[in-house]
Formats: sequence, C-alpha cells, structure tokens
Amino acid sequence: MISGMLTGILFARTFSGVIATVLGWHAVYGLAALINLILVIFIHRWVPDDPRTPVQSKRYSTIISSLPKLLKKYRYLRSSSLNAFCMFGITNLFWSTLAFFLVKYFNYNSAVAGNMGLLGIVSIFAAPFIGQMVNRYSPRVNITISWWLGVGACVIFSIFTHSIYLLMAGIVILDLSTQFSQVTNQAIIQSLSRKSNSRNNSIFMFSYFLGGSLGTLVGINAWSAFGWSGVMISAVIFLAVALMNFFLGVPRKLK
Repeated sequence: MISGMLTGILFARTFSGVIATVLGWHAVYGLAALINLILVIFIHRWVPDDPRTPVQSKRYSTIISSLPKLLKKYRYLRSSSLNAFCMFGITNLFWSTLAFFLVKYFNYNSAVAGNMGLLGIVSIFAAPFIGQMVNRYSPRVNITISWWLGVGACVIFSIFTHSIYLLMAGIVILDLSTQFSQVTNQAIIQSLSRKSNSRNNSIFMFSYFLGGSLGTLVGINAWSAFGWSGVMISAVIFLAVALMNFFLGVPRKLK
C-alpha cells in the first residue's frame, strides 16, 4: 500500500513538471481536478460496501468525534503523528521549492524538477528492506535512521548547491528518510489497538499530510523572503521538533 502511494507521488512529480512546462501550471490543477472527478466515479461504481451490519458499524459523526479521544489516550500515536508531520514537512519543504532552486542555480525548467522525482524509485525498491528493518530492530533505531538521513540530505542541500549530482544524491537520501519514517510510524500505530486501527491510521495520515501542507506553505514563503537559506533554516526547525519528539515519545519496542 505504501509503495503504491509513493509510486503515485513519484509519477505525479514527474508528470506535473512536464505538464507545467508545456501547458502552464494552471493546467496541472485542471487535470488534477478532472482525474479526481473520474476517480470519484470509479470509487462509487467499484469499491464494495461495508460488509458489517448496521448494528456493528458506527455513525460517521461518532467515529470522527472519537478521534481526539484516541489521540489523548495513546502517547505513541501522538509521537508517531508528530514525527510524520515533521519528516513529511521537510520533504514538501524541499519539493515545493526545487523548481525555484533549479532555475536559480542551474537554469533548468520545471520539467527537469519533475524528472528529479524519478529518483524516488530508489525508496520504492527499498520498501521491502525497510520493512525488514522495522521487524528486526526497535522503532527508536529506525526513527533515528530516518532523522539522520534527513539531516544528511539537508547538509547536502545546504552546502553543495552547485553540484547537480550531489543534489540528486540528496533527493535519494531524503526519500529514504521519509520512507523509514512512514513505515516505522505505521508499524507503531498498528500495534496500539486492533479495535481502533483504522481510526488511529486516520489521525496519523491527517497529521502526515498536514505536515506536508505546512512544509509547502513554509517553503514557498521562506524562499520568497530569504531564498534557499530560508528554506534550509525551516528544514532545521522541522528536524529540531522531530528530535525533541524522539526523546519524549518514541517506543523502544512494538507491542
């Protein structure tokens, strides 16, 4: 499932870069809206109904109202959600400003920025290995690896701004950091409670994409105000929050 999600993100980066170059950036959002409309039709026609009886199932409003209670109840749900918030925030911080960076330092267009997304295929192939790491080592070990990979990527992006090959290496490292964080955190929350797995995952994914959205917002504004140095300072802040969260709430083992 995670590999499928990352593959979608991977090709979305590439196709959006090409479309923006050929038709302009407005066309990217128009096409995205059309694809979403088609997807709604497919979901309506082919996704099966909930097999549970009405007695077993709960009202949607009841399910939503229970989410804050679960967040309060499970300490490790809070820590995993915050870690994902920070690490995916760094990812989007970078990707939202990559096109600007490539124009300034290399005079490349958005199509090249999109093609850079193909480097993410390394993290997709690494997914089985990361899964084995999660099974073999403690969550703290894997979250530590994720954090240090994020640090390494930011160091490369900060210092080697004139080497396209080191930039590509940094992209691969950053995607691996995100993958380690995603797989490890989902393993943590799936171990908390069988009865609330789906709701726990909803909280986690909400935090995950909220962090990505904030990373995009911060990245664009940091670039406008301070350039690439502002983007990197913002990344350091995300990393610092993730580090504090590590000491406060990452479990030593799964239940």
